[in-house]
Amino acid sequence: MKKFIPSEYLKEAVENRDLLNIKTALTTYITKDPADTRGNTLKALEYAKTHAVDLLEKELDNGAPLEKNSEKWDKAYLARLIREVDNNFSEKRFLHAYEVGLHIYGKEDVQQENSIIKTIGIIALVVLIILLFVFGKNRISSRLEKMDTTTSGERR
Repeated sequence: MKKFIPSEYLKEAVENRDLLNIKTALTTYITKDPADTRGNTLKALEYAKTHAVDLLEKELDNGAPLEKNSEKWDKAYLARLIREVDNNFSEKRFLHAYEVGLHIYGKEDVQQENSIIKTIGIIALVVLIILLFVFGKNRISSRLEKMDTTTSGERR
């Protein structure tokens, strides 16, 4: 397993004990890679928690409720969550934003992969049809030529 290397921004914010920039650095992991394809988002959170123990704030009573229904999760909801996490950084809100990002952008990756697979399949089918046509045409032409030479020899 690869060792986590924090972004320079996060590393500097933690070294300076700058909670505002730590929060910004952490939410940047979600905004830059919402599907967490590199697997760094949760590692960044653990790094910040380990090096800046007093980072996480208590959930604000007046914080907007978190949407539990994943059918309602979209990019606008994720953007709102990121803004809220900046104003009310709690592990619960951060992890919810992380989960929403995975849900939304993970689906897009799967859809994109499926689209690529379909495109490759269509291209392969077209190439196969062209090859069959070209080789089939050549076989038919050579058979016709053989038949033509055979029939012209019989006429003589």
